[in-house]
Amino acid sequence: MAFDRLEPNRDLILRLQAEGKTLTDIAEELSRLKAIETTPATLSRYLKSIGKPQKLRALTPGEERELDVAAVLAELVAEMRGRSDEQRAAIEQLAGKVAAFGADVVELEKRTAANTTVQKAVPPEVLRRVWLRAFVVAFVVVGALAAGAWVLLRPV
Repeated sequence: MAFDRLEPNRDLILRLQAEGKTLTDIAEELSRLKAIETTPATLSRYLKSIGKPQKLRALTPGEERELDVAAVLAELVAEMRGRSDEQRAAIEQLAGKVAAFGADVVELEKRTAANTTVQKAVPPEVLRRVWLRAFVVAFVVVGALAAGAWVLLRPV
């Protein structure tokens, strides 16, 4: 049988899957705990063979974009078959632009994420304290100026 090494560990595999582990995580756990080397693809086929399809996790927005870029590139490569050399060159140039655009988007997302984590909102109590201190300083300065002016300008 193709899954001889996996079958004795069925309970462990199903438990890890129920915990929400990805197929890659399950493969790593099998390697670490049981010294069984397998791939996520093999685990997927095994789970299908025992009637337990793998749970698909939601993709992050970055993964969705990477998947979209990969799909576009795959379609472009498929289109290249049966094309003239000029057409192939144009398609390869377009594929390079698409890949560069995808890399630019990822870089922009990283920069944006870095900026948003640095610029945190100031808590309202801190703002109140700052305004209160500024008011007190302004009041003291104005009072000192008024007292100084009174001392200098008063009749002797």
